[in-house]
Amino acid sequence: MTATRASRTRTRQSMLATLALATALVLPAAATATPITPHQDAVAWGYAYEGATGVPTLGDDASYTAIGGGFGHSLAVTSDGQVKAWGRNEFGQTTVPAAEGKTYTAVAGGFGHSLALTSDGQIDAWGDNQHGQTDVPTLEEGEKYTAIATAHNHSLALTSDGRVETWGFGSYGLRDVPVLEQGQTYTDIAAGTTHSIGLTSAGTIKTWGYDSAGQMNVPDLEPGQTYTAVASGWDHVLALTSDGEIKAWGYNNAGQTDVPALVNGETYVAVGGGQFHSVGLTSTGRIVVWGDNYYGQTSVPAEHTYTAVAAFGGNHVLALAEAAPTDTVAPTVSGAPPSGIVGQPYTHTFTLTGSPTPSVDPSIELPPGLTLSAEGVLSGVPTAEGTYHFTVTALNGTAPDASLDVTVIIDNADQPGGTGSLGSLN
Repeated sequence: MTATRASRTRTRQSMLATLALATALVLPAAATATPITPHQDAVAWGYAYEGATGVPTLGDDASYTAIGGGFGHSLAVTSDGQVKAWGRNEFGQTTVPAAEGKTYTAVAGGFGHSLALTSDGQIDAWGDNQHGQTDVPTLEEGEKYTAIATAHNHSLALTSDGRVETWGFGSYGLRDVPVLEQGQTYTDIAAGTTHSIGLTSAGTIKTWGYDSAGQMNVPDLEPGQTYTAVASGWDHVLALTSDGEIKAWGYNNAGQTDVPALVNGETYVAVGGGQFHSVGLTSTGRIVVWGDNYYGQTSVPAEHTYTAVAAFGGNHVLALAEAAPTDTVAPTVSGAPPSGIVGQPYTHTFTLTGSPTPSVDPSIELPPGLTLSAEGVLSGVPTAEGTYHFTVTALNGTAPDASLDVTVIIDNADQPGGTGSLGSLN
C-alpha cells in the first residue's frame, strides 16, 4: 500500500472501529441492484480480490440479466433466474441458499452479506449478520419489495407502495428515513458506508445518516431538471439528471466527484459508485470511470458495448455488455464529408459496415457547431471557419476497430469552398 492510500485509510479508521468490523482496516462496500434485459455477458475489472473479477462462464444458451456486488465479492442473476456469486466468502456471502423453486430478478452485496430480490417481491439474505443486516423486515399482506440496496452493514429495500425499509447497522440515523410530502413516494434507493439516499417521485433526493464529507449536500438543479437515479460510493453520492448529466458530491480525495464532460450529444444513462471511484454508462454504450485507479478501476475494457453498470465500495467494477454474436465481421467506416458554410445547416452520414452493426465513438473534437452521432451522422450549423482534421472511429466489439482520418473545410458565406478531403482508412 502506498503512502497516499495508507493516509486515505487512516482517515476512516476511527469510524470503522466503531462499526465493530472483523478487520478494522477493510474498506466498506456500496452496491445497488441493476436489473436489465437478457442476452448479456458480465465483464469485470479492477481489484481481483479473492477472485472478485472472475466471472463464472455460463452455458451456450444462458446469459446474465442483472449484476450487483460487495467489497470483495460479486453477484449476478442468470437468464433462468438463478443467482451466481463469487469472490470473498469468509462470512458465507457467496454461498447462495438453495433456490427451492424461486427465481430472482436483482442482487446487491455489502461487506460480508448479500441480498437477492425474488420474482414475487420477496428478499433472500445471507452472509454476515452481526448487525442484523440479513434480518429482512416482514411486510404487510399484499405488499412486495421492488428494489434492494446495501452498503457496509446496513440494507435498504423499496416497497411496492413507495416506502423504504431499512435494517442492519442503525447508528448515525441510518434508520431515520425522511418522511415525504403527502402524495410523494420513493422510487430509487442507494447506500453508502454510513449514509443512505432515496429518490422521490417528484425527482428530488433525500439523504440521511452520517454527513462525514458533505453527502447530505444535494446539489440544486437548473429549472426543469429533475433527478432520475441515485448511486453511492464510500462517502460520495452520485445522481443522474433528466437531461443525462451526472451530479456528484461528498468525499473527493481521488477525483471521484469530478464528473467527465461528454461531447457531441452523448449523455449519461446510468451511474454507479465505488470506494474512491465512480462509473457512468453513456447513451452510446460506453462506460466512463473516474477517480482512483490504483487497481485499474478506470481501465475499462474497450471491446464491448455496455448495457448496465454496478460499481462497488471496494475496488472492482462489474458491467453487463451485449453478448457477441456467433458470426462477427470487423467494422469499416468510409465517406468523404463535404465542405460547409458558417451559419448554414450541415449534414453528412458516414457509411458503416460490420456485424454486429458498428457505432461511432462521438467523443472527438469536431468543427464548432457540429456533432457526431453514434450512428455516424455529422450534423449541425457550423459557427467558425477553418480547416478541421479529425478521426472517426467505428466499433462493434470485433477487432480491429476502424478509423477514418478526414478533413472538413468550413468557409464564410461569401467564400464558398470545395469538398472535404478523405484521409487514410486504417
